[in-house]
Amino acid sequence: MASGVRVPRTSPALSPVALPIITAAALLIGAGGCLDPFKASSKLTAWIVEGSRQVGPTGGRALHSEIYTAADKTVRIIAAVNETVAFQLVISTDQPPAGPFNISVSDLTGPGISIGARDWVSIYRAHYVPIEKFRSWYPQHTGREASPTLFADPLVPWHAPRGGGPITLETTRNEIVWIDIQVPPTAAPGEYDGRLELTPVGETNPKFACGIRLRVLPVAIPSERSLPFICRVDPSDLFRAHLRWRRRDIESVRLLPDEPSHQAAVRLINNTMRLFQSHRLNPVLWGSFPKFRPTGSREVSVEWEPYDRLVEGWITGDAFDDRVGLARWPIPVSARYPAPDRQGGFDSPAYARLLSAYLTECRDHYAQRGWLEKSFVRMQPPAELSIETIARVKRLGGILRQSETGLSLVAHLPPRSLRGLGWHNAPQMDLSGIGVWAPPAMWSEPQALARERSLDRRTWFMPDEPPYSGSLAVEAPATDARVLPWHAYRYHADAVWVEHAARFGRSPMEPDKLGGGEHDALIYPGTEFGLIDTPVGSIRLKRLRRGLYDYELLRLLERHGRSFLAAEITGQIVRFAQTDAALNHLLDTVESGWASDPSVFELARELMLQGLASLFEPDGSGGSAIDRRWASLMNRADRIHTLGDGVRLALEDNKFVVRAYVSVSNNTTNPLAGRWQSAEPPVGWKQRPAAQLTVVPGARVLDALVFDIAAPASNPDGVSSFQLNFETERHGAFVTSARLAVAVCPQVEDPPTIDGDLSDWIRVSNNAAADFRLCRGRRPAPLGGRENVPSAATLAMFCHDGRFLYVAVRCELPEGERPLWQADNEVPVDGIVPWGQDVVEILINPDNVLEGSSSDIYALQIKPSGLIITSHGCRTDPHIGRTRAWRPEVELRVKTEVDAWTLELRLPLSALGRRVLDNRIWGFNVTRLDARRGEYSSWSAARRHCYSPQSMGNLILLRP
Repeated sequence: MASGVRVPRTSPALSPVALPIITAAALLIGAGGCLDPFKASSKLTAWIVEGSRQVGPTGGRALHSEIYTAADKTVRIIAAVNETVAFQLVISTDQPPAGPFNISVSDLTGPGISIGARDWVSIYRAHYVPIEKFRSWYPQHTGREASPTLFADPLVPWHAPRGGGPITLETTRNEIVWIDIQVPPTAAPGEYDGRLELTPVGETNPKFACGIRLRVLPVAIPSERSLPFICRVDPSDLFRAHLRWRRRDIESVRLLPDEPSHQAAVRLINNTMRLFQSHRLNPVLWGSFPKFRPTGSREVSVEWEPYDRLVEGWITGDAFDDRVGLARWPIPVSARYPAPDRQGGFDSPAYARLLSAYLTECRDHYAQRGWLEKSFVRMQPPAELSIETIARVKRLGGILRQSETGLSLVAHLPPRSLRGLGWHNAPQMDLSGIGVWAPPAMWSEPQALARERSLDRRTWFMPDEPPYSGSLAVEAPATDARVLPWHAYRYHADAVWVEHAARFGRSPMEPDKLGGGEHDALIYPGTEFGLIDTPVGSIRLKRLRRGLYDYELLRLLERHGRSFLAAEITGQIVRFAQTDAALNHLLDTVESGWASDPSVFELARELMLQGLASLFEPDGSGGSAIDRRWASLMNRADRIHTLGDGVRLALEDNKFVVRAYVSVSNNTTNPLAGRWQSAEPPVGWKQRPAAQLTVVPGARVLDALVFDIAAPASNPDGVSSFQLNFETERHGAFVTSARLAVAVCPQVEDPPTIDGDLSDWIRVSNNAAADFRLCRGRRPAPLGGRENVPSAATLAMFCHDGRFLYVAVRCELPEGERPLWQADNEVPVDGIVPWGQDVVEILINPDNVLEGSSSDIYALQIKPSGLIITSHGCRTDPHIGRTRAWRPEVELRVKTEVDAWTLELRLPLSALGRRVLDNRIWGFNVTRLDARRGEYSSWSAARRHCYSPQSMGNLILLRP
């Protein structure tokens, strides 16, 4: 289930625009005595926020900003020469409508030439898009509910025929104006002053005005790009949205620059390429391949002239304002061009001969034009990691090798099998002839890619989803796009590949039905805004550009002998990503290993600029103020994380023992030493001695605390909560909550009737499980309340009669709300959680394995439709454990009521093994996915996922 994105046809838009980006928060205009007449006269509120901050349709107002000084009403920004900086002006009203209002920015005057607003300042209005479907990473990564939400993203030029300026506030929503200021490459260092005004149309007196002071540093960003951020531009959606062309294979579409009927398409593509390149990206057109014909058994003739006329300006840079050509350009070939079907199929010798001849001709032509060093061959698009995909890439590599062209084949595959990372039965990798490895971040194993670089092969990566990489999805946090170039620097990637940079889905103005990770388009069609031959950019595109500027600063530090500083800063901004984010296997991951606070990136930027120019006076200790701020930030205690990973009950010599699994992560730059202790264990518990632990910077250490107990006890919800402390000398104690989820399963003589009606269930002592907690995402505890509590409560009850296990589950719903499900025969999964439809899972480990894998768990998944899917081993994508067929004769009834949906089931105990009743304690858990809100919760309060025996609850079977 992917993110569904749509832009309303009639856009009750918001207006973001971009100006210089620099540091921290936002300033509320009209609060604290600042510009009160503006607010009082028009009921408007305005504030200024950095471009790196995410602004939503409501809220977000802050009283202080690091870029705005209330005393002199001035926005203060720093920038390097040849850099574009940005900020946002946000306005709202509590009494709509208000306006219309115009936004203007004056020329910026300073030393040397002035920075003319007409040429160097760009103003945009931001529009909102509703996101209706989310991937399962979203609540985990953001801590937010995965329910339909508006996000500001499309940026419409202020002077567009529609959707730009002036702004009329039709609702109480925040309207965003985004302002870009580009520092010319000829600008002299120094301070430049200008003015921003918000003025009602037809009036001369501004409702809000402030100064802009731009400090240009003696540091220059090179025009040449150090990191090729390659964006594949398949123009199919652009042609459909702008020109009403019907969709067809893009390889069969040719653009002839001299053909009058093609002029509109050529202008559209040129403007698209210019938009990407102006944001320091490397667009590559996927289409308009040159026409060819075989002239012999191993020769072809290619019609190069139309192709060269179309692409030459992009490769050389003549088509772009800064005259900087693209660093990478593909050989015009794909899995469908030349067409294998016309040569007897992909495996036929005729196809191999034709492809070899065509590649040879392309190589010779590129060498003649001086383009060969920029070239690469990308034929097989990203696909499922399967034996079939690997076989196709292997054959293509063999053909390329036999052609002796020396061209580099790009493979979107990992260089070695992922079995070592817990992918059960992952295919073996036996590939040769690969010149460039470009796997998705989830398959990017740093050690394997480093080995490939040592063999003179290049390594790229594809952004996919947190915590493996930042996401380019509209709903991703503001730092996700910016962090991608940092990922490339951290892991020495030669380039980054974006597969669908211009794909909008079925229609940009309707919900996107595409699957996961496929909507990473960085642009939108311009037709809705009256822009006939150009698309519009996005806020994500701007933030990605900001990250690419950060990358250039890192490279400048290298060139000026400050490689150590560049590496140290990068190691703190990106502590881990790619497969370094995996714990026990690929789908058991830590939280994202990069900063979510934009101010951390801004502080890093200041530190890099300090390393390149003497901007800050040394303090008395020989350091600088920013050095101290950075050291304080990177070594503060909140960069140390402790987590309880589950509490399990066992028997040793017929005595109860509790094992509490815990972990500590050290994301500071200093080693951490400490010991786990339970300051106030539950009554009757005695902790066994715990060892001293040392956690090096960037590491995570697992441990297990063991308690001897007289007897397990719990509250009516089947839980017993307690605290564990990781005690350190330097930082004090870190408190981690833990809980023993334990319930009894009594033997009854008169079991309940399986009819979906739970009124005949009798609550006996501790035979219920309640107080479910979120597995993914974070919900702070209200004052005196509980944290990570889902929106709707769930209750489970258990009993048995010696032959059958009985389970009842009641899933509360807001009154009148129906559960979300589809009438199909599947329970969708997204990674390691069920996703997209309401579902209850009953997870059973009758052997009470404490430290096994998902293969040890019997799983029953039930939808509100009454569909049940059973398996021995938990279903995940990809597989992280063995899943075997398990078809017990389950009797099940599901019932939907006004305020809940309920289920009852009867499961033969014999289906769990012949000696199942010999075990007094089972690993047991009940989970629930509330699909409408994207809330996945469990009785055991497991975090990250529920498919580990150690994270399960505990069920005690009572027998006479």
